[in-house]
Amino acid sequence: MDVRRRTLFKMVAGATLSVTGGAFLMRNDGLLQRLWQRLRFHLALNAVPTRNPDIVSTRRDRETILASRSQRTELLKLNPMAGHIWELCDGSHRVSDIVCLLGNRFEVPTATCTRDVMFTVATLGELGVLRI
Repeated sequence: MDVRRRTLFKMVAGATLSVTGGAFLMRNDGLLQRLWQRLRFHLALNAVPTRNPDIVSTRRDRETILASRSQRTELLKLNPMAGHIWELCDGSHRVSDIVCLLGNRFEVPTATCTRDVMFTVATLGELGVLRI
């Protein structure tokens, strides 16, 4: 094969591999999607959430009330479990530590506790109450 033919062959082979490889990785059950989900889960468990310094909390009955200092208004009412999660988000506990502490304290299965803690931390982060 002369140089031109080899170069053309390499380009066609490379393009074919790129298209078929990309299609393989982008399938719903593809390797790339599973790796990305595992990475996101691992990063989320190792995150160290901290409270927004503008937010203050008070307890009323069994609820935890979150209020903004600057706006001088109540923002959220947290149920007892979310209140415990809020208290543990002090910048010294990873999400995985919070899962272990609450799972042992309330005797909740690890999978259920992980789901609830990650959902609560993510929601509070989206609302700007926590910094993740």
